[in-house]
Amino acid sequence: MNSSDFRNALLGHAVRMNQHNEGRIATINGTKVKVGDTVDFKSDTEQFGIVIKIDGNRLTLESPYDSGFLGDYIGGRETTVVNADDCHGLNGE
Repeated sequence: MNSSDFRNALLGHAVRMNQHNEGRIATINGTKVKVGDTVDFKSDTEQFGIVIKIDGNRLTLESPYDSGFLGDYIGGRETTVVNADDCHGLNGE
């Protein structure tokens, strides 16, 4: 496979993935969520995380702190998965 064939295969995969996820966009307060956004949520305490993956309405968040998230349930974890419906703030708004 030459580099052009490889590039075309990757583009084809990206198009198929986009079509597969079409209509399955997570939103918070009516605003689309994107990878890299920060979202506010509550798990034991109010906290926020950075979106590193979106799977439908499920957001994988990374803690902004070296020590991980806070609380008894997710305390110390570097990542967690939350439902976008359970989040109440997007990018500090």
